[in-house]
Amino acid sequence: MKKNIPLFTAVILLLNFQSLSAQITYSSPPDSTIVIYPGQVIKYYYTYNSNGSPTEDESVYFVDNEISQSWRTVYEYDENNNKTLKLRQKQDSTGWGNYDKIEYEYDTNNNLIFEFEQFWVDSVWVDTDRRTIEYNTEGKPITEIFEYWFIDKWNLDYRLDREYNENGLLSMLTEVTEFLGSLFNSKRDTFAYDSDGNLLEQIEQRYADSVWAPYKQYLHKYSNGMLDTTTFSWWEDTFWDPFDRTIFTYNNNKDKTHETVQLFQDSAWVNRSQDTWVYSQLNKVEEYFTSYWVSEAWDKDAGYVYEYDSEGNNIFQQIGNWENGAYSSEGLIAPLTLKVSDDLEFVYSGTSFTAFFSSSVTSVNESEFIPVNFKLEQNYPNPFNPTTRIKYQVSSNENVTIKVFDSIGREVTTLISKQLQPGVYEVDFNASAFSSGIYFYMIQAGDFVQTKKMLLIK
Repeated sequence: MKKNIPLFTAVILLLNFQSLSAQITYSSPPDSTIVIYPGQVIKYYYTYNSNGSPTEDESVYFVDNEISQSWRTVYEYDENNNKTLKLRQKQDSTGWGNYDKIEYEYDTNNNLIFEFEQFWVDSVWVDTDRRTIEYNTEGKPITEIFEYWFIDKWNLDYRLDREYNENGLLSMLTEVTEFLGSLFNSKRDTFAYDSDGNLLEQIEQRYADSVWAPYKQYLHKYSNGMLDTTTFSWWEDTFWDPFDRTIFTYNNNKDKTHETVQLFQDSAWVNRSQDTWVYSQLNKVEEYFTSYWVSEAWDKDAGYVYEYDSEGNNIFQQIGNWENGAYSSEGLIAPLTLKVSDDLEFVYSGTSFTAFFSSSVTSVNESEFIPVNFKLEQNYPNPFNPTTRIKYQVSSNENVTIKVFDSIGREVTTLISKQLQPGVYEVDFNASAFSSGIYFYMIQAGDFVQTKKMLLIK
């Protein structure tokens, strides 16, 4: 499934976040969502068919409470609920105008056999890309052809040819490309498995001088049915030369908690980096970060933070570099992914967002949404100098206080102390009169108390 990517997405700086893979499940898709991130608010509206598949999603972008742009995506399905059309449109003064579309075709076994993409240019549809897939009698793809439209004809981008072993597992994948009107072998991967169907070896070959030559190798080892180690090697004339290996660890729920990468240097394995996943009691990913091996210890470098509502929806996401005991998003741009359902996923470029999932959305003002619980968010920016902003949400009528304390627990100021209605609020903290260091801010609303840490650097 292609991701539905808002058009405002800028060039993404990947930093150290390529390995993120969080599994998130939802009780039921919402009718609407509001997403708030620095400088912009986006409202989404969704409609579904009787099978729960989206038939339309509309996104309205606000800047300073004024609509800046509106987009919608329309989906169509056949009688078997196979998606046949994905049409994206943008609204202007005359109404909805076409932007691009993808059409899909299927065989009698509901296998996707054709995908055709076009852009709307000067009031006509212009061909751009297409993909054709053929299957064997077991319903497995054997040939996949990718083409692009250029100079009044379809040109081959590349072709994938697949072969399978007697157990129906992929045994060979060959890529063929086109150059100056001729077809050329590009690369080929072969696969070997154990009796349980676990992948043991993957070898990549490159085609040179009319022969296939070894190029890369991946060896996989398992423990209790779980992937334990993957070793990567380069082919050096007559032997495989190990380059690095990845060691995987899991918790009792079989969720991945660590990926440790080691380099093979001077005939020994040396630690290089480690990705870590931290889960909540409800088995949701609360934090993901990367560490590097420095001075015989793991040095935490960068990561993501997640929060969820009672329905399991991802309502807050932030990225940052780990500095002086806290995450700092200042000057950082990275991909943030909001998954609404299995069929709807949106990717942003930024530092953080807050999302509200609802059965209806009537206003861009986030304070008009009634939160399901109290929450104190991480201040932004953090570290800061000298001002920072703190967002918090109130789910019932309460007297709310937010106080700031220094590193030894002395109260230094009260940011707010008053009765508040349910809603989402924010308050600024100006620390120009305070010295650099670690501070704590605490919210108290009825029986709810929560404290977070922030860092002032001057």
